[in-house]
Amino acid sequence: MHDFAVTEKYSLFLDFPITLDIERAIAGGPALDFEPEHGARIGVMPRFGSDQDVRWFDVATGSVVHTANAWDDGDDVVLQASRSKTSDIAGAGLNAENLEDTQGQLYEWRINLATGVVTERTLSDVRCDFTRVNDAHACHPTRYVYAAAFNTDRPFSFDGVMKFDNETQTTTTFHYGANRFGGEAVFAPKVGAKTEDDGYLVCFVQDEAAQQSECLILDAQDLAAGPVATVMVPYRVPYGFHATWVGDL
Repeated sequence: MHDFAVTEKYSLFLDFPITLDIERAIAGGPALDFEPEHGARIGVMPRFGSDQDVRWFDVATGSVVHTANAWDDGDDVVLQASRSKTSDIAGAGLNAENLEDTQGQLYEWRINLATGVVTERTLSDVRCDFTRVNDAHACHPTRYVYAAAFNTDRPFSFDGVMKFDNETQTTTTFHYGANRFGGEAVFAPKVGAKTEDDGYLVCFVQDEAAQQSECLILDAQDLAAGPVATVMVPYRVPYGFHATWVGDL
C-alpha cells in the first residue's frame, strides 16, 4: 500500500493485490508483482478507532497507487483515486503493449456503511495518475480533481495535466507538447481565493529535445490557455519528482 485516504470520520486503507516477495526476486522473478487471485478490498476504520474496528469491503480487482480525496456523505463514504486494471509498477508492466490495462483512470467507490453495498464507476476516459485536489478541501467533498495525464503510447510517461469536474462530469486537459514530459501537478491557491479552483497548478516538465527542465505555472481555471509563467530550471528535474505546496506564512 503506497497511499491511503481520510474523511472527517474515517481512514480508508486499500488492500489491492500488488505483492512484495523477496524470495521471488532472489529466484530471478520480480520483487513486485500483480497477483489478481488475491482480490481487492477497502478497509474503513473510524479515525480514532483501532484494528478491531476495521470493516472490509470487497471491490473489483485492480491497482491504486495514489488516492485523490475521500469524504462522508450520509451513510456513504466516497473515495476517488486513479485505478488501473493491473499495475504499471509490478512484474512486466512497463511495456507499450498493455497500457490500456496498466494506466489508471479516475475512479470512484461509494461505500454504504449501513447496507454494505459498494458502488463503483470510472469517472473519466483520460488515463492519469498523481491525483490531487485543493488541499484546503481535503476530507470534504471536492468539485475538482487534478492529475498528470499519461502519454498513451509511451510507458510510464505523462505528457499533460487534466482537471475533472465532479459537478459537470467533464474533463479538461493541457498537453505539454512534443517530446515534453512531466509529472504531478500541485494546486496552489491564489491569495484571497474565492472558489475551490481559484489558484494555480505547479508542475515540472522536461523538454527532451532541448534537454531543459522547466517549472510550469498554469491557471487552474483555464488549463487550455497554457502556462501563465514558465521558470527555466538550471538542473535536470527527474521524472517522478513530486511534493506539495507550502504558502509563505
